Amino acid sequence: MFPIHTDFVATSSDHPGVSFAAARAWCIFASQLCAKHPCVIFDLDQTLVDKGRKMDKAVDFLTWCKENDVRTFIITARTQDKEQETRKQIKELGIHVDGLYMMRPASNKKKVTFAHVAQYKFDTRALICVHYSILTCVGDQWSDLASEQQLREVRPFLLQHKNDRGFFFLPGTEHASVRV
Repeated sequence: MFPIHTDFVATSSDHPGVSFAAARAWCIFASQLCAKHPCVIFDLDQTLVDKGRKMDKAVDFLTWCKENDVRTFIITARTQDKEQETRKQIKELGIHVDGLYMMRPASNKKKVTFAHVAQYKFDTRALICVHYSILTCVGDQWSDLASEQQLREVRPFLLQHKNDRGFFFLPGTEHASVRV
């Protein structure tokens, strides 16, 4: 879309409604500046779904996106061998998205690390950016919001705010973020 030149800005709040209200306002503003169709990226576990139940505030924001012609995608660290059960679960919970991206299963000898997940999600966001402008990323982990390299560059901030939740602009990213 366009680079965001800012230091960290947040509406840090333990109340997710505040974060999603800020995200809606940002989406309304930023979608007017997009050269491509706007979209929002969601994580799945502990973001849209937790312990088999939908997370109401995040799903409400996803529904708002759909109602306002903003495409929605899920990028999850769940592996492709769980695709059928994942699709069934989100359908049963009434979660409708324009795309679902799942990791390839790791080989038996490789352990999936934070770095692998962060890189996979970064690469998938880059793939989505070919056709869409990402307005916001929503997730519970920092890897849902930025690449490992981008996170390394703001490491002092992350250590200071490691448990913060809210609406963020992380330096080095081109989208807003909601950490739930």
